[in-house]
Amino acid sequence: MSMQLCREGIVAGPSSGEGLCGLIQYLERVRTSGRLSELSDTETGEISCVFICCDLPYQYLDGYFDRLPESQFPPIINQVLGQSERQTYRTDNGSQVLLSCDQDKYSESWILSTTQAARMLSCSAQRKQRLRECKRRSYQARGADDNKRTSGTRFLDLRQRDDFETEQIPQSMNSPLKGLTPTIRDLFGDPDTLHMIWTGLQAKFDKDEKVLSPKKQPIVILCYDGDTSQTATSILRAKGYTAFSVCGGFSALRRVTPTNKLSDGDD
Repeated sequence: MSMQLCREGIVAGPSSGEGLCGLIQYLERVRTSGRLSELSDTETGEISCVFICCDLPYQYLDGYFDRLPESQFPPIINQVLGQSERQTYRTDNGSQVLLSCDQDKYSESWILSTTQAARMLSCSAQRKQRLRECKRRSYQARGADDNKRTSGTRFLDLRQRDDFETEQIPQSMNSPLKGLTPTIRDLFGDPDTLHMIWTGLQAKFDKDEKVLSPKKQPIVILCYDGDTSQTATSILRAKGYTAFSVCGGFSALRRVTPTNKLSDGDD
């Protein structure tokens, strides 16, 4: 019942649907007993009914598919989407490629504004400076690995090496993603490109696991415009990393924070 409510524009969860079912069952009992007129307005003859929508459906979406028969859903035109291999199917507009990828969760809370990212960068730089200035033996004894764990937020730049060497965020690491270029304008609207980027990210993060660790230390992913880094963040979050992307990517962040440029001698 809650799914039907959603389809009619009332976004409600299972408990809300049960409330509506209870109301309908009550009205049916009253009708069967011949007392329905007792509920009607004396002037209009209408019966006003109210039920409480007390929950949302989002966390129960998988349950709808698991428990309800296929007849409750529209036919799936692109059923190959859930298969493990890339498939093609024929439509009136020609052959379209569908793929099984990019199934991990996305969250707006993982997308940093440029102001938030710049603040994290500044705090990380200050933390690293304090560690460098600290002369206590306890810090010296911990070594490079401990410095990595305590040095604050890391920035991982997926842009191509030439672009990174031309201009980069200070203290950022470069790990070029094959196929990623500044000319990709509609990542989520192009299945072929999305598949290429997603599979490349999966392979990269499986290979670069040591570079990414520790998982609890925040890591900000940068790309050209922010789309690829959103996908990267989704993958890393599913793997347990505290990952973030930046709205607008490197091109937006460079406008609000100092960068190292090739002309500055940082090649």
